[in-house]
Amino acid sequence: MKKYLIAISAIILVACNNTKSDQKPVVPDTPADSTIANMRDSLQIIDSLGNVVEETYSGILPVENSEGIKYDLNLFFQEKSVEGVFSLATTYLKADKGQDKTFYTYGHRKSMKGSPQYPNDTIYELLPSNGDLSLFFLSSGDSMILLNQYLEKADSGTNFTLKLIK
Repeated sequence: MKKYLIAISAIILVACNNTKSDQKPVVPDTPADSTIANMRDSLQIIDSLGNVVEETYSGILPVENSEGIKYDLNLFFQEKSVEGVFSLATTYLKADKGQDKTFYTYGHRKSMKGSPQYPNDTIYELLPSNGDLSLFFLSSGDSMILLNQYLEKADSGTNFTLKLIK
């Protein structure tokens, strides 16, 4: 559990202190839908790999001393492909003088079949294009569960689950 808390703390610390140029706060004139469309359009299509699949997951993940972080995750991939792309909007609730602050992260998505702890499940690795640490999610029916860098769930009983919304 100690390893998990350290890994989650590192992810949150990097996310909270990250000021790299490709992680931009959302401003009212920036339509999120056009950003999502650009990511979908960046997917390289190979006819033999089937139709393009778009999945959207959302949820508020807990953070100590905060209202939480709202995750809006969009995945784009072909039915028979282990690769794809993603866009992730992370909204730090009431983080900046009581105002929400949203950042976008984009990159590649890889899927792998299982891990030692979850041998029959699918795990998605999200590789941010800005060089941040990868994020790992366990696919579980209509949910995605955030894993740590060791591909483990939180043993604290805390809910790190995003729900499929589209």
